[in-house]
Amino acid sequence: MALDLFRKETEDTIKVDRFGSRDRGIDLRDEFDCFVNGDQDNQGHGYWVVYRRFDTSQNSDSYNRTTGKGSYYKPTGEGVGGQSYPFEDELVRTNKRALTVTASRFKVEQETPLGNIPVVYRQFYLAHNVAPKQSDLIYEIAYEGVDEPTGIEPPYLQAWNINLVEPFRSDGGRIEFYACICGIEVIGRQ
Repeated sequence: MALDLFRKETEDTIKVDRFGSRDRGIDLRDEFDCFVNGDQDNQGHGYWVVYRRFDTSQNSDSYNRTTGKGSYYKPTGEGVGGQSYPFEDELVRTNKRALTVTASRFKVEQETPLGNIPVVYRQFYLAHNVAPKQSDLIYEIAYEGVDEPTGIEPPYLQAWNINLVEPFRSDGGRIEFYACICGIEVIGRQ
């Protein structure tokens, strides 16, 4: 008897279209939106952050040509002087998980076991329309509501520097959401 390598069409797989047809399958963008933002039945698993998008094609007024950096800026967002590049802040909803680096596998991110505290990396999940890039920052804020916050100003709780951006694509090539590996911003962006 030969092993059947092809999946049979069963009752639970008939409705799954791998190329995103709304009338036949699952739309991963809608599923991600429901997970982060919720729907009429639940409030979702996401929370609000400030996403700081830098325009690295031009220097800001605080840019110092001698050092090639901006004036000192604290990692919580406030400070004297300013950032090296002009930026725009926007509020986005995200979800994250803790990652850590083990000594035996240097520079390899792994999911952190429950109860392990020394975490230096986080993986943030962002919607397809955010289009994150390396060199941008994610600021966690002190807000626990579901509705979009207003009047959020520095200082923020924590800054995360985006080190790696991984777009998750469906089989058709469409970006469904992004995963960003972020390191803690300790000394602030110069």
